[in-house]
Amino acid sequence: MNPFRTYISHPEDSKGDFWIEKIVLHHLMPPNNLNAFYVNKACFFSYYHRPIQVVDKNGHQDCSSDTLVAWTKGTPIRQGHNEQQWENSYIIFGGPFAEECLDSFPCNQALSIKNRQIVLDTYDAIFRELSEYDPVDMRIIRNLLQNLLRTISRDVDTKDIVPRIPQKYLMVKQFISDNYAKPIQIPELAEMIEVSLAHFSKRFKHYFSCSPIQYLISVRMEQAAYLMLDPNLSLSGIAQMVGFNNIHYFSRMVKNYHGQSPRFLRRKLMNKAI
Repeated sequence: MNPFRTYISHPEDSKGDFWIEKIVLHHLMPPNNLNAFYVNKACFFSYYHRPIQVVDKNGHQDCSSDTLVAWTKGTPIRQGHNEQQWENSYIIFGGPFAEECLDSFPCNQALSIKNRQIVLDTYDAIFRELSEYDPVDMRIIRNLLQNLLRTISRDVDTKDIVPRIPQKYLMVKQFISDNYAKPIQIPELAEMIEVSLAHFSKRFKHYFSCSPIQYLISVRMEQAAYLMLDPNLSLSGIAQMVGFNNIHYFSRMVKNYHGQSPRFLRRKLMNKAI
């Protein structure tokens, strides 16, 4: 029987772009009801050695041994077995790097693992790095985790997996859409969700296929085109309504985005609307 082992990091370690809060190996549990608990600031990466019952995004699942679920932070975790003992090994980790690793991974659903040994070896290697070495080399742990995720993803059907967009980035996108007429500074958007400017710009483009400034410009330009249909509005007034105080800069942006000057674009749009 494999030994039960656990490692818990110090609170000050739970910062930066990647951190391990806890790792537990071969935790044997008694039969229990599937009561939900939450991990609010981290991801819960659980491997089940014995048959398990979970309530994942697809509903109640009776799963065989060698099942894995990557629970994302804030998700209700419901796991256990009503009739028999169950055993799991799990890692609780967090930070922007952790979320990035799980972007295109099938999260919050039970996955049947074909290569159980790579899971066991990776968990063991991460545990040894954390518990036996001082200082811990987080680069090794990053590589171990990334390789494990890649291997599992290759073994499961990922054709229907849509990259998971974190709520905070959806919130920023909505903020831009709601406040496009106001002065918006991209560094302030990064501060809003407490990440670096470089990381924010990289992840925003990954999620939405455009940079934050490109998205802001597109919202302003599409709204400007809509307002041009109103003959009672002047071009200078429209410029101010979509966040431009300088009519010349507004004209240049319209031409760059729509391929025509504001005057010609307006004429074209109004002729089309007739």
